[in-house]
This record gives sequence, C-alpha cells and structure tokens, in this order.
Amino acid sequence: MCGILAYYNFSKEPVKEDLVIRMRDTMLHRGPDDAGIFLDNFVALAHRRLSIIDLTDSGHQPMKNEDGSVVITYNGEIYNYQELREDLVKRGHVFTSSSDTEVIVHQYEEDGEACVKMLNGMFSFVIWDRTKRKLFAARDRMGIKPLYYYYDKDKVIISSEIKAIVEDPSIPRNPDYQAVADYNFAGRPLNGKTMYEGIKELEPGHTLVFEADQYHPGIRRYWDLVYEYNYTRRIEDVVEELSGLLDDAVRIHCRKSRPPPLPTVNGGVSSQAWQALG
Repeated sequence: MCGILAYYNFSKEPVKEDLVIRMRDTMLHRGPDDAGIFLDNFVALAHRRLSIIDLTDSGHQPMKNEDGSVVITYNGEIYNYQELREDLVKRGHVFTSSSDTEVIVHQYEEDGEACVKMLNGMFSFVIWDRTKRKLFAARDRMGIKPLYYYYDKDKVIISSEIKAIVEDPSIPRNPDYQAVADYNFAGRPLNGKTMYEGIKELEPGHTLVFEADQYHPGIRRYWDLVYEYNYTRRIEDVVEELSGLLDDAVRIHCRKSRPPPLPTVNGGVSSQAWQALG
C-alpha cells in the first residue's frame, strides 16, 4: 500500500510545494518507508512509499525514465513485471532498479495509454508525460487500488485518498446528496460518485487523461467482464483449467523481495529479533 498524488494547474501557475507536501503526508499511514515529490512548474507528483518489491533507494518515487520525459507515481504490485522487464530489455530499455514501477514507465514508452492492457496486477498510478504535456492515470481491472480525482477550471488533483484532496483549502466540501442516496440504497456511492460533490472515483478498469489546455478529462474503459459459457466443454476440463489458473495466481502473487535475514546468536535467532517480530 502506497499513497500517490498528482496536482496540475491549468492556469500554468507554479504548484505550491508546501501544499503538495501537506496533501501527500495526510497519507503517511499508506507509506511510512519513504516520501518523494516531483515538481515541473505547474505540475507536481508526490508519493508515500511502502517498500515491497525493491527495498533499496533505487525504488524511490516519483520515478523517471532515462531522459526524464516520463514521470510516475504508483501504488500497487505488477505480478508479471519480470516477464515484461525481460521483453523491455530486449527492446533496448535500460533499467536502474529492480522495481515493478520502472516496468510501467518503460511499458508506457512502448505502448502509450495501452500499456495498462499488459499489466497483470493491482495498481493505480499517474504518469506525467512531459513531451505531450499529458497527465495519464489508470486503475486496475477490479479496483483493488483506490484512485480519486477533482477538477475545475483551474486545476486537477488525483490521489489515493479523498482526504488528501480536501487538504487543499480551495476544494469545496459540499455533500453529494445523490451519493448519500446511493449509499442508503446500495451501501456505497455509484457510478464514480463520492460523498463529496465534485470529487469522483475513477472506476475499475478505466483510464483518465488530461491533455494540455483541456479542462475536461478523457475517461476510457480498457477492460470489462465478459460472460461467456461454452456448453460443449466437459466439467473435468473446466476444473483442470481453473486449478491451473489458481495455482498460477498463487505463484505469481508470491513474488516479492525477501526480507533480510534475522540476526543470530550462536546459530539461533536472537531474542531481540523475536521481540521485533512480536
């Protein structure tokens, strides 16, 4: 779990660094291991990091590509990042970390917005494409990782949590009464609404784009469930396929950096180490 934030001033006024840091740090609980900020005049990306895959400083975010033209702040885990990385290396991309974050950066260089179709995982991220002056955000297919956004004629803010957005004192805090009605009816706001009027949730399997000088987002669905049933298949074949899919899902979910070895005393784990484990 990490916390991400993007701030884009349509007015081209420089983003206030102290404000972005305050907004970012409302999500300290999502990322206690590290914090970062990237400023590009009227654009800022910020990150609170919980280290999972690359535990070194090379996994620091926001992260750039080789020439700094693509910058990302990302929350999640890409389970097929090793296979994607091997293919990207063959295509000539140079990696400086062992993180899945950098895989997304280079995959975006290859495929643009269609990079999300290559990602097997749970994720939400925002990319600032400095060449195209474009802010591109995406959320995983099932919506495991959260992503919220607000925009008006002056700015757009994208974040992992609503409270980071409303930390900006210029954001209105009016209730969305339709969302309240949705909650009473369905247990949650529907159709991308939140309890705050003007603050939206990017729905699962969707991407969000703000082009230069365009004050309204381009929202696209890149994935949806398809319900199909092949009545000619035997139940044994279905069970075998499902078993294989479950085995593969468990195997690929277990990819992560191994923790450092526990300190030992005379060949055994020290009492301090056991205490640290609780």
